[in-house]
Amino acid sequence: MNQSRSKSVAVTPSCNLSIEIKPIPLAHWVSDPNTWDKYQFIQEASDFIWNAYGHSTDQDKHSLAMLAEMLETFVICCKDISKNGLVVTHHNGVTGKNHHVDIRDKAVTKAVLLMNELGLTPKGRFPFKPKPDPEFEKFMKGPQWNGIPKEPISVEDILKNIK
Repeated sequence: MNQSRSKSVAVTPSCNLSIEIKPIPLAHWVSDPNTWDKYQFIQEASDFIWNAYGHSTDQDKHSLAMLAEMLETFVICCKDISKNGLVVTHHNGVTGKNHHVDIRDKAVTKAVLLMNELGLTPKGRFPFKPKPDPEFEKFMKGPQWNGIPKEPISVEDILKNIK
């Protein structure tokens, strides 16, 4: 049973973000690589960067475009490996490793580097820090009188006043 909750978090000191906490969904193109759309990916990643950090630079568009190209290369390689297998017979009749395996691996390495640069991986992004609930903060401060903490009350003091 997948349950999700909405939670407000402070992404940076000046940026609060309300996010829905839920398990990471499966990217739609994993089950059908033909549905991969680099322009949709660019839009989704751009929206995430804007919503999470509240800013980006004009130069980020180049990094994001390169990332989309690397992921497209990854998808193309996965499609070929799925169709032809890890081991293939090359044009000269020699059986060997499918060259798309190495290309895919290099694309993944480059994609992860770009994702880290853009803050799109858990390692690369700013830590999400939940914004404390004001009622809980008030409770944790303890009894107050005009903003000044009251003296702690002991059980003995209470019992003395009852007699």
